[in-house]
Amino acid sequence: MKIEKFFKLIILAIVVCLPVYSSLVPPLIILLSLCWIIEPQRIPTGLLVLRNNLPVLALSFLFLIYSAGIIYSVNRAEGFQILETKLSLIIFPLILSTRLQDIRKDINVYLKYFIYGCLLSGLICFSWSLYCYLKPVYVLIDGIEYDLGASYFYYNRLSPIIHPSYLSMYVNFALLSLYYLVSKGEIKLTLKWYLVALFFGAFVLLLSSKAGWVGLFLISFYIFVSFMLKRKLVEGIIILIILGSMFYVFNISAPQYSQRITSATEAVVNAGSDEKLEKSSEGTASRILVWQAAAELLKSNPAFGTGTGDAKTAMLEKYKEKGMMNELEHKLNSHNQFLNTSVALGLTGLICLLLCLGLPVLLTLKNINLLLWGFCVLSGLNFLFESMLETQAGVMFFAFFSTILCYCFINNKSEKNSQPTIL
Repeated sequence: MKIEKFFKLIILAIVVCLPVYSSLVPPLIILLSLCWIIEPQRIPTGLLVLRNNLPVLALSFLFLIYSAGIIYSVNRAEGFQILETKLSLIIFPLILSTRLQDIRKDINVYLKYFIYGCLLSGLICFSWSLYCYLKPVYVLIDGIEYDLGASYFYYNRLSPIIHPSYLSMYVNFALLSLYYLVSKGEIKLTLKWYLVALFFGAFVLLLSSKAGWVGLFLISFYIFVSFMLKRKLVEGIIILIILGSMFYVFNISAPQYSQRITSATEAVVNAGSDEKLEKSSEGTASRILVWQAAAELLKSNPAFGTGTGDAKTAMLEKYKEKGMMNELEHKLNSHNQFLNTSVALGLTGLICLLLCLGLPVLLTLKNINLLLWGFCVLSGLNFLFESMLETQAGVMFFAFFSTILCYCFINNKSEKNSQPTIL
């Protein structure tokens, strides 16, 4: 088998496995690395491609800054574990740089397979929940067996392998990719794809990630406006009816989950009162307290942070100092990637992370690319509510698609050809 075909098969396997079972992705990355190593003649050209693509270069620099953060860390063992988790930030930019033309040629195929992967993941999750509901499968809570009934179809019961926040981010991006491919004429919008879009929307609602809900609303609103501007009134009205119906049914069938938005709003209103936040059982209230603790740590170490290996320890000590026993017991991180990076690396790391998200947008201001901009918005939105780059499931998704989209849609200055696939 030619290296080109083997390379493509591995990429396809990666995009399918990411939303289904992300633990299968690291071995695939090792195989991808072997493809890179056995073609050393491509590496010098690839390094030039990487050097001239500023957003991908920023991604690589973020890894290097985390590496430098080990130097002034006390807990270096923890630091090296964190570096291992974040290896994708530099591996994908290096490896994919040697296959620029292949990536640009096959990007739409990769997106289609990612959509298939998300669809497969959703079907597996619903099948498991249905099995638990019909069996039923009893769950031990405080030593007592419970039949959770319809609750098996919500949040982490629906997605026991991948955290619901991560999976909802994947599915939202798959929904955006579906619309992108329809806009490019790669997919014809038939009943089958309407049903897939409906399935994705319902799946995100049931996963009950607040960031996922916001992302779904933004994507749906964009698609609705886009259809209306193109005078595709039927499609626009269908999208509006589907979205409205899903939210209505969800609110009726699962009020305890839909009320999370109201509870989150109350937590934001009470942000100035630590006493009210501490008494609240809403997750957003705990997040606000954690954000405040992280902000205090940043003020103490503004330039370079506490160090890659010491951020977690510093957060736990701050919880103890502030009497945040629940957060200390559960060893919570900052639940905000911007703050998490700031605590570890200071403003140096924060600026680099912001460049990873901002440069793709700035460099395509004249030729807006829906997929690239949407990916940056979805990633930034999820970074606000979760420390996405502290787990491999988050790092691999962000590093892979950030790299591949920037290589596809942002040209090097030295390239003569016009930018491909622009919307």
